[in-house]
Amino acid sequence: MEDARAWYNRISRLYDILAWSDEKIPVEAGLRLLAIQYGERVLEIGFGTGHAIISMAESTGAAGKIYGVEISDDMYQITQGAVERAGFEDRVVLLQADARNLPFDNQFFDTVFF
Repeated sequence: MEDARAWYNRISRLYDILAWSDEKIPVEAGLRLLAIQYGERVLEIGFGTGHAIISMAESTGAAGKIYGVEISDDMYQITQGAVERAGFEDRVVLLQADARNLPFDNQFFDTVFF
């Protein structure tokens, strides 16, 4: 896990330039298929720079809650800034954690995106 954390920390500021253009279409397609509804509780594993987190927070509205888990400190910081700029601090909870050891009860989420 430390190797992955170090890698994503190193590329975090360039991630959107390096990967988002390739990931945007499949991420958007995945979100459409997921069909997140108003008020749902959603978990995203590996939220990267936060594009999907912001989109999901828009879909769930003020009654929903989006939880994100990310191992990279720098990706976490980038996404936290995006959440604040979007004004979604009340509906997004970001955790810097290892997704293999999630601190949630079984069946806590309506759906998971990764």
